[in-house]
Amino acid sequence: MIFVRQDSGIRDVADMRGKGIVFVDPATMEGYLFPLAYFHRHGVTDTNMFFSRFYFSGSHASTIFAVLDGRADIGAAKNTVFNKLVQSDKSISQELHILARSPSVPEVTLCVRREVDENLRERMTAVLLNMDATDEGRKVLARFEALRFIQSNKSDFDIIEQTAQEAWASIAEHGSD
Repeated sequence: MIFVRQDSGIRDVADMRGKGIVFVDPATMEGYLFPLAYFHRHGVTDTNMFFSRFYFSGSHASTIFAVLDGRADIGAAKNTVFNKLVQSDKSISQELHILARSPSVPEVTLCVRREVDENLRERMTAVLLNMDATDEGRKVLARFEALRFIQSNKSDFDIIEQTAQEAWASIAEHGSD
């Protein structure tokens, strides 16, 4: 999601020209690639020229706090982290205005190499998909804030591939700091 302070006066991409933006990390979907693709779709192909400055905070929470504290005018972070912070401090949702949300993307994914024995792969898949059925399994899931595993297929990741291609096209055109 892309967000600003309520009192910033920023309500669309045109208002962002000459402002400072904070991203999470170059390898994050919601904290960098989605925003780049979003800006590209809205005519911003050179972030170096459009924004007065941009930097990476290193975490979704740090990005949110950078905008809250006025260290950046605009931020991009994962909505699940935002929602968790709002649960602990309701004023955050009143102080920030969300301008854009990324599409839903798979999170906390696990992959198995093709070379892994099919029987072992099927057993591992069954264990993971049924983990939420036992107390012990739910405790393990809770350690990384997940409720359960779900089976996915390649098409679930199409949105990530499309967004990444668009974002990297923007970077290839004009570079990035």
